[in-house]
Amino acid sequence: MRTSLGVVTLSCALLFAGCSGVPVSNTIQTDGSQGTKLSGKVYGGQQPIVGASVYVYAANTTGYGAASLPLLSSPATTGTGGTFNISGDYTCPSSSSQVYLYVVGGDPGDGGTNSAVGLLAGLGSCGTVASSKPYVVVNEVSTIATA
Repeated sequence: MRTSLGVVTLSCALLFAGCSGVPVSNTIQTDGSQGTKLSGKVYGGQQPIVGASVYVYAANTTGYGAASLPLLSSPATTGTGGTFNISGDYTCPSSSSQVYLYVVGGDPGDGGTNSAVGLLAGLGSCGTVASSKPYVVVNEVSTIATA
């Protein structure tokens, strides 16, 4: 059990070290696949995270270590109860692009804003998100599953 916990912890550390924890701005060439509306909640443990930035990214397919492609011009922000809404105002590189949510910062209710919060939720192919993920819960479990 201790070994499994160590592997999961190391995997998460490597994941976030590779992403550097900072959203990146890239130029995106698209085929015009319209994004879909998304809503959901962000939790840290049992507590909602308020004031966190929610980004939508597409995994880059140009090679190992290439930065993911940001799909929103500005992030959504979690409100009361950790809720967020993304209106679908983004365009996917292609309908088969793998997309995910990346949540940064916010107040998990334990004494103020924590800039070290970083959570993920995999959404799947951009073209099938509408039918499979209209409501998303982002938490530690979704982060490990995405990693």
